[in-house]
Amino acid sequence: MARTSALTGSANSKNIIVSAWFKITGGDGSGRTIIATGLSAGSNSFYVQLRFNNTIRLYGTNSGGSTILTIDSNDTFLAGSGWHHILLACQMNTAGARHLYIDNVENMTVDTFTNDSIALTGDKWDIGANRDNAALWFGELCEIYVNISQYIDITQSSNRLKFRSATAKPVDIGSDGSTPTGTAPIVYLKDPYTSFGTNSGTGGNFTVTGALAEGTPP
Repeated sequence: MARTSALTGSANSKNIIVSAWFKITGGDGSGRTIIATGLSAGSNSFYVQLRFNNTIRLYGTNSGGSTILTIDSNDTFLAGSGWHHILLACQMNTAGARHLYIDNVENMTVDTFTNDSIALTGDKWDIGANRDNAALWFGELCEIYVNISQYIDITQSSNRLKFRSATAKPVDIGSDGSTPTGTAPIVYLKDPYTSFGTNSGTGGNFTVTGALAEGTPP
């Protein structure tokens, strides 16, 4: 799915929270994208992606294209391993305020973390592909949440429980995704596959390329 214009209200930011549920059904050993944006063709300024070594990478640049954020998961994730929940939160101007939890366990190696704003004003946003319609996702996705204006400390279990229940299920975060922080995120995709491109957040809807199919719930 793609949005071929900037998200409504988008801005470069030092704060970001992403939550998503994913299930891998293929493509092991290849790059596969959950969400991405960029400032120009051939330039991804932010993405959450499964890498060629089957780890998860969080990546961001500033508006000049310099890398300011690189976090990789320590663990690998392969097809057939079931549903997983990813939760990340970064506050770029606060030392140590960068965390990646997968399935409620902190799971990361931080390579780059620079006090600067992530470039998030790209004229194209993609779900299931990168900025250039490559690195396609193989699998199922649901409950995709992106907040570019706030930060919460996800080392606190009470904050993680705002996105993932104690029984490892998605939780109700409100019709517009505002429950975890009190403010609606710029992206919140919660609909069934027939209208999954409908953005219940503030940034505007996405357009589906091809056809989506119904998955099995987490």
